[in-house]
Amino acid sequence: MKRYVIFISIILIYYLIGGCSNKNENIDLGVVADTLKPLIKKDKLVKLLADIHLSDAFLSNMKTVGIKLKKQNDYQKFYSGVYVSVFKKYNVSQPEFYKTLQYYSFHQDEFLNIYDKVIDLLNAEEDSILNKRIRKK
Repeated sequence: MKRYVIFISIILIYYLIGGCSNKNENIDLGVVADTLKPLIKKDKLVKLLADIHLSDAFLSNMKTVGIKLKKQNDYQKFYSGVYVSVFKKYNVSQPEFYKTLQYYSFHQDEFLNIYDKVIDLLNAEEDSILNKRIRKK
């Protein structure tokens, strides 16, 4: 069950990032499934997805504590900027990310294995943070 919730959340992230992209970019996602290839290596994709989820948590926390931007346009620029910075960190373009996600939409077993690694990475980071807090006390 947890795997499916994560799978659905990545699909939602896919559409969220797509909505924040530059409208002048033409991303052709109408490629036949058999010709698709993941453009991002699995190890890199695991780290990228983990950082995207951390970015989502950051953005969600901004809403929770009531940090607001003055204009809707500023809000969209800020959100898309957070994701763009993650892509820059891993030297990945949005089209590469989209096409990789499209590949994995046809190879869900592989994608679930990748997400198992993403979950392990996020859990390890959480444990590391908790251990640092315990040591400080």
